[in-house]
Amino acid sequence: MELFEVFKLVADETRLRIINLLMMGELCVCEIEAILDLSQSKISRHLNALRKESVIDYERRTSWNHYFIEQSFLDEHSDLIIYLEEDVLNKEPFNLDRDRLEHYQTSCYTCASITDYKQNK
Repeated sequence: MELFEVFKLVADETRLRIINLLMMGELCVCEIEAILDLSQSKISRHLNALRKESVIDYERRTSWNHYFIEQSFLDEHSDLIIYLEEDVLNKEPFNLDRDRLEHYQTSCYTCASITDYKQNK
């Protein structure tokens, strides 16, 4: 992927927030939605844009797609990743997103419980 295309992708705060979370490990779309407190349609639109450019990919497990950053993207753009980690992702709202992710990971919530909660809301 051309660097120009990468810059266009990471210029969007929502996509950068998603990348920030996925740098900590794979997540289901419902988890990303809950952590970022954004609608499923908005999250899906940004995930599709990132997937189209091979920044991320997913693996289907039972009823959920688990998204992760493509290793080839990390390898090809390692300088950009370092810059993001050191100078961008240590600011708000990225710190708050990581805090919410850590809280989620230590909670009893799962993809199934998030989905059940949203359906009964």
